[in-house]
Amino acid sequence: MTSSPHSKSPVHEDAVAGLYRAALYPGEMHGAISAVAARVGADTFHFLAWDRQRMTTRFNVYSHAGLADGIEDYAAYYGAIDPRRKLLDSQPIGSVLACHEHFSSDVVSRDEFFQDFLIPAGSRYVAGARVWTDGNQDFVLGLMRDVGNQPFAADALMEAERLVAHFGRASQLWADTRALRMAAAAGEHVAQSQGLALFGLNSLGELVYANEKAEAHLREASILRLRHARLMACDPRDDEALSAAVRHALDHRSGCSRLVGQHAPGGALMVSIAPLDLDRSASAWNLDLASVLVTVRQRNLGVAPSPNALNQMYGLSRAEGALAVALCRGDTLQEYAEVAGLSVATVRTQLKAIFQKTTTSRQAELVSLLLHVPG
Repeated sequence: MTSSPHSKSPVHEDAVAGLYRAALYPGEMHGAISAVAARVGADTFHFLAWDRQRMTTRFNVYSHAGLADGIEDYAAYYGAIDPRRKLLDSQPIGSVLACHEHFSSDVVSRDEFFQDFLIPAGSRYVAGARVWTDGNQDFVLGLMRDVGNQPFAADALMEAERLVAHFGRASQLWADTRALRMAAAAGEHVAQSQGLALFGLNSLGELVYANEKAEAHLREASILRLRHARLMACDPRDDEALSAAVRHALDHRSGCSRLVGQHAPGGALMVSIAPLDLDRSASAWNLDLASVLVTVRQRNLGVAPSPNALNQMYGLSRAEGALAVALCRGDTLQEYAEVAGLSVATVRTQLKAIFQKTTTSRQAELVSLLLHVPG
């Protein structure tokens, strides 16, 4: 026996779950709205953000490609004369408005919006709601029935109102996390452009994420390799140091850097290991299962900032800037001290001053920060 839209059946619960999942995985939004439309017996749908100042749409999600031309016309002209808009503005957020309850057949027959736009596009009855607003934009969901179909029944409208309540919360979550997802995606682009390999390890030290550069290292398997889902160094001495660094990051929530593969033909890799405290809703990098981030780059990759740029941005002295550049190249404190003719104690004092000026506390954190300094 099929349940009516009025009941909270598993289909209802699946539709609700789909909305919240789409908030975190936007690629699933179309399917989630389709499930809502099917639940209330709508033939088509249109989800949009209406810009109050520009009087046009900011984004559109609609049921099928055949609506594309109509959506453009709506954004360019018909949205501004849509007679339902004043009604929506007068309704509470989340309240579903059924047009057949407010516009008689006589009104529809004389209205430009209905006669020149909606009905020629194949739709006749609409149930719509402002699911939420941020003051500048109204986020509106329209559920349509085709010409020739009956208006939405009371139980369908009741179900629509229940689902719209969830839709509003889910779409706010989508908007709140959008900036974070974009920042994460931008960070991934920067990492790729600078030749950085990124590995995400879970609390067991198992690999759960690798970007393209990281996968290339694993395929080459000359310095780093994967065995039993664990990131390992090919040289046993390097592997012992790498494993200890990962355990330290997990146990003590602090990071460090290691030079790996010093005897490899292609040159050594600078490996930074740091605990990952990530907003799990923003995992555009699929790092939501990761507890440790391992960043790998070729030593002397040539992306270190200039001492002049470090002086302008952080006020580092010439000596401090030289040390910072050396660390970005992958030199150890001992190596830099020998080249600069300084004692390790003096170099550590300079490093402490750099930490203070850059408001960092660990070498891995410092290098990660400075690699993004332009110039």
